[in-house]
Amino acid sequence: MKKNIVLISLFFWVNLYAGSIYTKACEGEDYTACYNLGNLYNDGEGVKKNLIKAFKLYTKACEGEEFKACNSLGIAYEEGRGVNKNIKLSAELYLKACTHNVSNACYNLGVLYKHGKGVKKDLQKAIQLYSKACSAKEADACFKLGRFYNNGEGVRQDYKKAKEFFGIACDGGNEDACKNYKILNQKGIH
Repeated sequence: MKKNIVLISLFFWVNLYAGSIYTKACEGEDYTACYNLGNLYNDGEGVKKNLIKAFKLYTKACEGEEFKACNSLGIAYEEGRGVNKNIKLSAELYLKACTHNVSNACYNLGVLYKHGKGVKKDLQKAIQLYSKACSAKEADACFKLGRFYNNGEGVRQDYKKAKEFFGIACDGGNEDACKNYKILNQKGIH
């Protein structure tokens, strides 16, 4: 118990110290520091949770071409975290980040295309975006691709490809993918 308290205290002080370093660096136009500081405020780690401050920091970092921040900004707009919801703007920010190889942004944009949120529903575009994200080892994107192939949704049904994508996703830590991989394995899909 004492050990856990010490570790939690240490974690808090490390994040508090990181926050002060990130603040100084962000003021000096270090956009990666702005992004990291935004994450601290978004999560309430070492600083008081403040979604509005996180949003402002993500905005500054995204405008400074820290593209991971554009993805975080897209999430803020999609979920209404520190700002009013705006799914269309969220899609634009995901696209900006995805274009600069932020794989999670490609996945997020793929989800919007799959469901027609903020963009016109387009399964082929969703598959293309999931493929890009999966090739960068985004486990959830690989799982979604596996489901497309398993169900024959937007693609010709192909259990072998489904199993391949489920395997990649499982290796990346997606438990649902592991279950689906096991099911296809039990059915004799090789």
